[in-house]
Amino acid sequence: MTGLVGTKVLIAGGGLGGLVLAILLQRAGIDYLILEQSVIIRPFGCIIVLGSSVLPLMEQLGLLEEIERVSIPFGGITVLRNDSSVVGRIIADGRHGGADYKER
Repeated sequence: MTGLVGTKVLIAGGGLGGLVLAILLQRAGIDYLILEQSVIIRPFGCIIVLGSSVLPLMEQLGLLEEIERVSIPFGGITVLRNDSSVVGRIIADGRHGGADYKER
């Protein structure tokens, strides 16, 4: 395709998906612009769960070792009602019969 020279990609949002796309575009030599509505970039302190299908991409980007260094393996989910009483717990770690994320 001859129209790709000088192509600029607009990325809507500076979240995980937008930033990963920016890294991939930069490595491919494609110009991009990230549009983010927030004027302050700050950590939210929330949980990000990266499933086993995403980990090969993080490895390809050279980020997997750092992610593993700062991460805590996912052990499960506690499901709550509106009044915060516990409905139940879903256990999702290798100690309870599930496959280890590296094996998956």
